[in-house]
Amino acid sequence: MSMRSRTSLSARVLAVLAVACTAVVASDANATVGEVADGADATKPAVRSLEPIAPGGSTPDLPRTPTDPAVYTVDLARFGVSSNGTSPVATAEGLDDAFEFAAANGYDTVRLPTGKYLIGKPGNDIYYDGIDLVSGLTLDLNGSTLQMATNDKWNQCLISVTGLTDVTIRNGTLIGDRDTHIFTPRAGGGTAHDEGHLICVQSGSRRILIEDLTLRKATGDGILLVGNRSNGSVSDITIRNNEIDNSRRQGVSIVGAINVLIDGNEIHHIVGTSPQFGIDVESLSFDSRDIIIRNNDFHHNFGGDIVNTDGKNVLIEYNTFNEGDGNRNLDGPIVFWPRADQTIRHNTLYVRTGSVNGKVGIIGYSGRDRAERSNPATNWIYDNYCDGCGFYIYNTTGFRVMRNTFENGYIAMRDVDDVVLLDNEVSYPSSCWPYRFLRVDGFARGNTHNGDAKSLPMRPGTLWDGCWIN
Repeated sequence: MSMRSRTSLSARVLAVLAVACTAVVASDANATVGEVADGADATKPAVRSLEPIAPGGSTPDLPRTPTDPAVYTVDLARFGVSSNGTSPVATAEGLDDAFEFAAANGYDTVRLPTGKYLIGKPGNDIYYDGIDLVSGLTLDLNGSTLQMATNDKWNQCLISVTGLTDVTIRNGTLIGDRDTHIFTPRAGGGTAHDEGHLICVQSGSRRILIEDLTLRKATGDGILLVGNRSNGSVSDITIRNNEIDNSRRQGVSIVGAINVLIDGNEIHHIVGTSPQFGIDVESLSFDSRDIIIRNNDFHHNFGGDIVNTDGKNVLIEYNTFNEGDGNRNLDGPIVFWPRADQTIRHNTLYVRTGSVNGKVGIIGYSGRDRAERSNPATNWIYDNYCDGCGFYIYNTTGFRVMRNTFENGYIAMRDVDDVVLLDNEVSYPSSCWPYRFLRVDGFARGNTHNGDAKSLPMRPGTLWDGCWIN
């Protein structure tokens, strides 16, 4: 990267800060985010004016449902459905028929009589089919359990939402066949069987709501959001107030989704086959953007809690991350890659054991060589509390790291251009470990170590080393 391009954004930040130093707003009612509120110290720069605009995008549109829906309670005898955990093929086929009947007869909600429904019918050599929903319906499980029948197929979806609009799934328990699955080797000997999911939202589906469910023991993911070549990414997906646990691959995989809200879920004990994260944004050839991950509780996930490999405009806020007693993350709680951009704010992270990367709470992976990121968007990390952990990035550019508290932690950066480092508080017994830099340029002010001011004399466009430990 040229000296000119490296200095441009940091120079603009310095100009904004200089102007902000003189700004005083008459009252909180007139103050915008980032301005100095009434009674504030006018000599302190208004660093909040640097916060991102519309991180995560707008809240997804919910399914279009009537205020007084017509409800159809499934007539089990009519459709040959068993509610006592037997007859998986007849039950799956009967429920499919019941959904079609309800949609054709003007019903908006299908309600199951309370019970246990064993689901599954052969698809093809590698796929085992569950039930297939239809557009415009709410599936109210009414406290029931749907369980995937034991099978030996690599791919499976207990509930498929394929090319649909305006679908809600709520109020029950979904269980995979992890405990009894037959891991028959495929050609070549592989036995990962990591495409066995509880809910599959695919083929351009939009306005989908998944709420108030318990999803557990999938051989793959609790929930998979996936695009395809014909319809592109799925869109307007809301996943809220669920418990997702004991999936082998992921709690939620986002493989091509736009406008997603994941809010108020507990995601835990994800372990079995890689990557083993609570949430994985990994779009392959599709587009994943405008994603909000908010108010979730992550713990005991082997790989880590959130990994963003290529998602754009991802907002991660107000979540709690905890390794959990007796657990060690493989990568770390929050992980991102150079093609991704995100805002990480107002989160609480607890690390005691650490990962292969050490006691890191937030880590930005990159390539081996210093290079300008292919994604030019700025990354924002602010107002987080990290207990027993630190923040580490390398071989990258464009970071705003502000007002974070690292208790018994650190900030470490290597080969990073265009950094703004403001008002962070780091506590650690030694003098060098908490702030470590190698070949970094940007701007720093207001940072402290153990409550005392910490001088970090970095400058825009000039590479600086500070207390790096090899």
